[in-house]
Amino acid sequence: ISMLESETGLFTKYEKSRFALSTTYKKNLNTTYNQFYDTISLAPEFKLNNYMSIKNEYKADLTRNRKSGALIFSFNPFGKKDSDRMRLELLLRYWSHSALLVWYPQ
Repeated sequence: ISMLESETGLFTKYEKSRFALSTTYKKNLNTTYNQFYDTISLAPEFKLNNYMSIKNEYKADLTRNRKSGALIFSFNPFGKKDSDRMRLELLLRYWSHSALLVWYPQ
């Protein structure tokens, strides 16, 4: 099955020393099944040092009235030198009580 999707979003991030706050709004349109989703999220983050941080992400799907949350432990082996190069994240979701290790190469 082939599907055609398009997504539009607005992202903001505010940083102040060890604290950061990220917000997103996404509108996803799946033209194959004629479905659309509006998602909004808020993610406060506390940086423990140059290498590790803790983020608490809250998401709400406004179209289907679904809410979820995740606690994310993030590790950047390069520190401030190459902050966009590689990040390892351990994600703990509230609703499923499962852990997932995710790697985001950038």
